[in-house]
Amino acid sequence: MALKSIMCGRYYINLDIADEIEKVVHDIDLQIWQEHFLGDIHPTKFALIIEKSEHGMK
Repeated sequence: MALKSIMCGRYYINLDIADEIEKVVHDIDLQIWQEHFLGDIHPTKFALIIEKSEHGMK
């Protein structure tokens, strides 16, 4: 039986990198929000909805 090496998928992210990732994600979220969910909602536009399920609101 041949042994296969398995690579572990763990990563270390220091606080500086985590802060940068958070900033990038926030900027992307803001851009998506402004492009798709700002202003009046018309039949051809996407609309946010709030759904209640057995797991809570989402």
